[in-house]
Amino acid sequence: MRSKDIRGIEARAKGTDLEKAFNYFRKENITYDNLIRELQEDFAPEKVMLLDSENVDEEKQLLLNSLESRNNEIRAIFAVNMLNEGWDVLNLFDIVRLYDTRDGKWVRGKYKPGTTTIGECQLIGRGARYYPFQLDETQDKYKRKFDDDINNDLRIIETLHYHSARNPDYIVEIKSALTERGILPERYVQQNLFIKNEFKETEFWKRGNLFINERIQNPRSDIFRLGDAGVEKEYSYNLKTGEIKEEIILAETENQQKSFSAAVSRKEFAISEFGDHIIRSALDRLEFYKFAHLRRYFPHLKSLREFISSPNYLGVIKVNVSGPKDKLENLSPQEKMEIVLSILKSISEQAVKNVAEFKGTRLFKAHLLREIFRDKIIKIDADAAKDMNSTEINIADRNWYAQTAFYGTDEESNFIRFMENIITDLRKRYDEIALLRNEKFFQIFDFDEGRAFEPDFVLMLRKKNREILVYQVFIEPKGDQFKDKDGKFEYSKEGWKQKFLLELKNNAEPKLLYQNEHYKLLGLPFYNEKLKKDFKKAFEDELLL
Repeated sequence: MRSKDIRGIEARAKGTDLEKAFNYFRKENITYDNLIRELQEDFAPEKVMLLDSENVDEEKQLLLNSLESRNNEIRAIFAVNMLNEGWDVLNLFDIVRLYDTRDGKWVRGKYKPGTTTIGECQLIGRGARYYPFQLDETQDKYKRKFDDDINNDLRIIETLHYHSARNPDYIVEIKSALTERGILPERYVQQNLFIKNEFKETEFWKRGNLFINERIQNPRSDIFRLGDAGVEKEYSYNLKTGEIKEEIILAETENQQKSFSAAVSRKEFAISEFGDHIIRSALDRLEFYKFAHLRRYFPHLKSLREFISSPNYLGVIKVNVSGPKDKLENLSPQEKMEIVLSILKSISEQAVKNVAEFKGTRLFKAHLLREIFRDKIIKIDADAAKDMNSTEINIADRNWYAQTAFYGTDEESNFIRFMENIITDLRKRYDEIALLRNEKFFQIFDFDEGRAFEPDFVLMLRKKNREILVYQVFIEPKGDQFKDKDGKFEYSKEGWKQKFLLELKNNAEPKLLYQNEHYKLLGLPFYNEKLKKDFKKAFEDELLL
């Protein structure tokens, strides 16, 4: 390969991901000669594998099955009908078709893909399997991140490229086969979600702030005792007698049942009565109680001895043991160990469940609005797109809506109509009004567990008196499918989000940048058409009274 070959490829790469790559090379002063040497090194013979049924050996199988390992340097595989259903890999990003075979046929007026195309689909399907990654710890490692963000450069790390010589008929055929198998969506359209030019002239856009918080490791600094972690003080345990008594199962008369109950005694023990040596031995068996790990949940703990003896920790624990009276009076070391292990396992489970690993900060830091929101091209289902702008409101003409278009669910459309109906009242109280849809522009994190939440809308309101007062209101419409069994949201799967929104008023602390401006952060109950009265009352109480 020579420099002129690379130059020719660049000339044909207009409008493709390859053009972005060449732009990057130019920015980093990587010349054609540098690029050629890099390619020659990356695709040296020892980093290329040829696979067919006659040359598969143990070494190649090991390499093939460890392609995702950082130590595996294989960069290209030439396969001759070899990579069947038994092969899987998550970091396959390019498939190159080096032949023109088409073996499909027309059946009753419809072209049916042949075995070659079906095999191609299977290979593409394996290559399209998601390679998990995180750009920061708040992201779901196993969830695709850029499907709907068309102009984000990072889409490249979630993209599989399929290369073939120009063959329009085959491309149509392979697309059809991939769609039938659910690998490609039926149809989608790209839509512009831009910031209106007139909004870019406002004070909100030029110097306005959006306050958002962060997720941090939970310091658990407010946990001084087991009870602070929601750990119970009292437990029960049934001794294992090893006996089988048929009359217990078959007891039919009240006297028989009373007789059995009388045979069982109960005795309460403080856990300390089982002895330090038993407790320490039980602690050693459970990973949770390694001192460094234990300190993560109880940061004020000074020693393992304190944990065993202090009334703030195990010193307060009691257990009610049931079993034959003679056994209760003379528990064996093994029985004591089993009782203590049972209690310790329960304590660790409660602590892990009740004390979150992360939490959202109460401090909300200011970010320039124009640095958070931007012009964006989004991808949406073509059929859904037909219904998404059915609010009967011309968003383009509404200066209170900051973006050029609205794409959302029915419930979000209902909220837009709510805003249209209440905007006159808002204008009587506020000098500037701006509603923006959050299309994955920002996240906030709940105070309890640091769970990420992307409110659908943020409403900005500015009122001038002697000082400037700015309201930042997070709003989330939710459909009926998210309600709990009582038709509300409190105990539904999404209920924590509503709880978080309602906590913002009293708990969110905006970090002020300007002495003459005051900010108030608010969240409102979920907007739902059937519960609109509740939302309207909260809206008016907070913003119009």
